[in-house]
Amino acid sequence: MGIFDLFRKKQEPIKEAHQLSLAKSNEWIKNRRDKIIEDIRLEINSLIREFNTQKELLGENVLLLGMAEVKDERVLERAKHIMEGNSENYIQKLNQFINENEIPLEFEKIEFFCNKFDNSMDELTKTTVKSHNIMQEFFIKETNALSNSVKDLDKVVFSLKKILQNSKLGTLRKIEKSVFELESRLKEEKDLETKATLLKADISATEEKITEISNTLKTLKESKEYGDFLNTLVRRDNILQEMNRIKADLLRFFSAIEPALRKYENYVQDKLAKEYLDNHFRTLMDNGHLGIQKIISEIKSLIVLGRIELREEKKERILAEINRLEENYFAQLIIKYKELNKKLEEITAEIDNVKIDKKVRELASLSDAENLKAGEEKQRLDRITKQLEEINIDSLKSDLEKEIMEHFKEDIKIKL
Repeated sequence: MGIFDLFRKKQEPIKEAHQLSLAKSNEWIKNRRDKIIEDIRLEINSLIREFNTQKELLGENVLLLGMAEVKDERVLERAKHIMEGNSENYIQKLNQFINENEIPLEFEKIEFFCNKFDNSMDELTKTTVKSHNIMQEFFIKETNALSNSVKDLDKVVFSLKKILQNSKLGTLRKIEKSVFELESRLKEEKDLETKATLLKADISATEEKITEISNTLKTLKESKEYGDFLNTLVRRDNILQEMNRIKADLLRFFSAIEPALRKYENYVQDKLAKEYLDNHFRTLMDNGHLGIQKIISEIKSLIVLGRIELREEKKERILAEINRLEENYFAQLIIKYKELNKKLEEITAEIDNVKIDKKVRELASLSDAENLKAGEEKQRLDRITKQLEEINIDSLKSDLEKEIMEHFKEDIKIKL
């Protein structure tokens, strides 16, 4: 095959459709690569030999430049020194360029070499432009020979790149990449499907557990024992409500008489009155009813006598509150509250000893935990389902088949 045959566009016949296992696609790629390499081997080897020949010629021209001497006696000594300094730099860079650029024997590395050579050419031009111009002033023949050798090397590399570009080796690499992508996505799909299957099993098991807990809770809550427990809670709440009502009545009364009680405490410097101002409920329960009855009686007398001065409206309101009290109001209230408190203690102890409530609360807590777990599992399953939807295996497979058809005229159907 001549070198120009590679540039001709041929109408290749489309081969008959056949199936290709994805597992054997890399073997198909290797066979096509081997055939392409075999087809271009002669041209490539010829260009490699041409490159090495031109590189040797460049080396010889570098040696000739190094041996060249200035024959014009009119050249100033200072100019010679400048030339010698640039000659040394120029020759060093050229020798470096020669040593760095050697075409590898492996076809897969030649394209990389071509790109590296382009960079090496750019670097040589950038670092020698000044020295080259100066050397041309003294040795134009030698520097022109060097320039031509470098250009000839560049032409060889350009031809190498052209052959490789038209050889479809680059296309095969793209197809190889597409195969790898398809294989990776298939593996990812399989892994996700396995995770989804396991998650569905976990969700099913969790939901069965939730149902079991719910049925057990329902049975417990419908039992007589739990009904009795709820009735006990109602009794406790009624007692607490009554105790809170007593506290509220006391708070209302002491809030109403507080102005008079404060003036009374200042007037007689009574310690017990101070304690009632600080905490009327605790003081009443601790000291009984006699002390407060005496204080209230004295407050009433001092208000009537004018010893405790209050605005008329406030005085009438406080006296009305005091007169509203029955004779044994505080004594009966203390007895009532302590009876209620005793009942509360008994019921609280009874509630604390009820095992069914603890069991119901444990199951309710477990139900909440399992529902939370099921929710998290479903969220993970939703994310996996979305990932699976985004993995379009059919599209990747179709694109790979189109690539093969477009570049190799083979109607191949990839078998997964």
